[in-house]
Amino acid sequence: QNYLMAKKTGKKIILSFGSSISYGFYFRNNNLFIKDNELVSDKSFLDDYEIINYSYPGVSTLFYFVVINHLLDLGIKPDLVLIELGPHSFNAN
Repeated sequence: QNYLMAKKTGKKIILSFGSSISYGFYFRNNNLFIKDNELVSDKSFLDDYEIINYSYPGVSTLFYFVVINHLLDLGIKPDLVLIELGPHSFNAN
């Protein structure tokens, strides 16, 4: 649903996946995490993109795999995919 709404804007689509870090846990609106992040110095290019944030606290790489495959099966074709991997993504579990 988010993808279809974003596609109607004519903007390019960014899908973001990650843990609480990319979720924007400390931001009021997690969909603005990238746009409001002080680590992104030049934000002017973001006006051409719609960001759909599929990040969620405590998830693992298996979650990314399942969701990305599901979205591809639905015919969703993002222009860019961002995946945040933290140290917990590489544990023995």
